[in-house]
Amino acid sequence: MFCPQCGSSIQDGASFCPKCGASLAGAPAAQAAPQQPQAQQPQAHAAPQQPQPQAAPQQPGGYAQPGGPYGTPTVVNVMPPVKQTNGVGTAGFVIALVDIFIGWVPVLGWVLWLVGLVLSLIGLGKQPRGLAIAGTILSLLGLILIIGVAACVGVASVAYM
Repeated sequence: MFCPQCGSSIQDGASFCPKCGASLAGAPAAQAAPQQPQAQQPQAHAAPQQPQPQAAPQQPGGYAQPGGPYGTPTVVNVMPPVKQTNGVGTAGFVIALVDIFIGWVPVLGWVLWLVGLVLSLIGLGKQPRGLAIAGTILSLLGLILIIGVAACVGVASVAYM
């Protein structure tokens, strides 16, 4: 028995062609031979034959689907999804987190707070926003910490005068 799609030899009673994957459910039980193209008779003004396209090579991460043009398989490439990152939002989060621990240092804490807040706010305009939101919240908590430290220093300096 021969496949009606690609013409390869297959076992009798097979459901699918092992070469091209064509379904043989509606095919006749036995075929004598694959159909050969009829011989062309020479004509005075015959058009030149167009070459048949070659099957595309198998790409990593792709798979072949049967039934392309001229019986050749069609290669479908499956690309993995690209993971998006938000570097500015991540940097704002990290700086705001560091500021929580050293925000009590007078000048360094203020500078880190400002840089963390600015980077986190810029990161809110990009996707994904998770770390940018967390960096903004931590920057606001750092502001509360800076105000608290400044208030304690102010009260202590007034008390000892």
